[in-house]
Amino acid sequence: MHKTWDGKELRRDVDGSDDIPGRFHVVLRVHRKYDTALVERFCNGDASVPQPVVQGFLFTLDTILRYALRPWLQCVGGRYLSQHAAITTDAGFDIWWEYRLAMHPTHSRLLLNVSARAVPVTSGGIKTLGDLSDLFFDRNSNSIASGPAKTDGEWAKFESCVHGLSVLIPGASQAGGVRVAGLATKHTRELQIDGLPVAEHYRRVHGIDVPATSERCAVTDKDVLVPLELCVLEGRQVLPQLSKRQRGRLMPLSALPPPQRLELLRHGAQLVMQACRESQVLGPFKIQVGDELATAPAHVLPAPQMQLRRAAAAVSAASGAWELDGQQVLEGVQVRSWTVLVLASAQAVGESQARAFAVQLVKAGGEMGIEFAQRVPPIVYGSVQSVEQAVESACAAAQRVAVGNERAQLVVCVLPSAAAALYGEIKRVALTRVGVHTQCVLAANARGHRPRLVRGILLKINTKLGGSTASTRQTAADTVSPLDEEPTMVISADVTHTTEARGMSVAAVVWS
Repeated sequence: MHKTWDGKELRRDVDGSDDIPGRFHVVLRVHRKYDTALVERFCNGDASVPQPVVQGFLFTLDTILRYALRPWLQCVGGRYLSQHAAITTDAGFDIWWEYRLAMHPTHSRLLLNVSARAVPVTSGGIKTLGDLSDLFFDRNSNSIASGPAKTDGEWAKFESCVHGLSVLIPGASQAGGVRVAGLATKHTRELQIDGLPVAEHYRRVHGIDVPATSERCAVTDKDVLVPLELCVLEGRQVLPQLSKRQRGRLMPLSALPPPQRLELLRHGAQLVMQACRESQVLGPFKIQVGDELATAPAHVLPAPQMQLRRAAAAVSAASGAWELDGQQVLEGVQVRSWTVLVLASAQAVGESQARAFAVQLVKAGGEMGIEFAQRVPPIVYGSVQSVEQAVESACAAAQRVAVGNERAQLVVCVLPSAAAALYGEIKRVALTRVGVHTQCVLAANARGHRPRLVRGILLKINTKLGGSTASTRQTAADTVSPLDEEPTMVISADVTHTTEARGMSVAAVVWS
């Protein structure tokens, strides 16, 4: 509700919501009065307008607009979601879309940015936290009794999935649900309530049978133990965390093609425009929202052709990528002295497996124009506890068998895991202490036969040792470019998928 008052303070008693029950005494005080003329001057390039004033004004508008959208969007877990173009999955959740707004000043006007983000919402077929755990661990009713027990680490991951969800539990005195604060650390059969085993307590007090397959109890914000199978989800809710398999389902479904994403954003923009017109929340600020999306003239430059081995034909991009299978690199190096250092156990990677992996590198390298003069490298085993000693031993072994007793150029390190600390220590020792190039490979990848993976490793080796993979080839069409016609800013973007920080994906954008 919009209300104007002349004083400096407004006091009201208001009722809470389903999420936050109760009655509250609210005090509103005037903090600052904003003049839209100042914002207009700022957008027109007036540098005398203090930027904090503009930022505070835009923050106020963001907040007002967000709440103005309430009648047109569904509020789930404090987020404003839309079921427009929702996607149904069989992984325990459906994909809805969360719309976010942000005001940005630009030349002579304000831009209202509308963004859409995929959000996993519990599907209608999921009734209890027990159902949710089955989908999280990818198991069915038969595998619960016969399959291996879940580890504490696996249950900790599931705990992050259900933390904060609202559930209905037997015997709850208050209306509505209670919040899940966490999971009990012990098996259900090891827990007691008022001196009785959990199953016996619910049978006597509530007349409810706890399934024999129950493994864990939820702990509510009232410190009550409830078996997962008896925690009924209260309506559709946003899942705060997903399993690795569920994330694998979410990512490709939420990565919409540009036409579909544009249609989704147009829908969000229409909601914003409808809310602004009908609620008139921006009227007191003398701001009107246009009916059209903002556009910026731009050129999409064609992907260049890649020139590999000089005698070969140039390679054109297909679907945004260059297919380099069967091609030779532009300038291949000669690897004369190298070795394979296995830092995993002999049980994880046997000597015959390590040698077979070296054979794959040599064979694929010959096909790609990367020559291994030393076709049978020594296989050395080392300990992760003494990385420096292991790298030095591997280099000495390579030098002993190399022609002319040449120093080692390359050490291929087979790692037991993707631990960042081990990888960093190998690079530190090799580059600052020993002076040799390294190429790290996971033990699981060194055991199998994966030609594409081997080719990718060889491209890295070739670059590290001074070779060149490819160059761009200029065609006649490149001589006349939109860049020559008028002043143009070139924008490039890339995404790196890290193995640290919970597998965070980091996007980077650069421009000229």
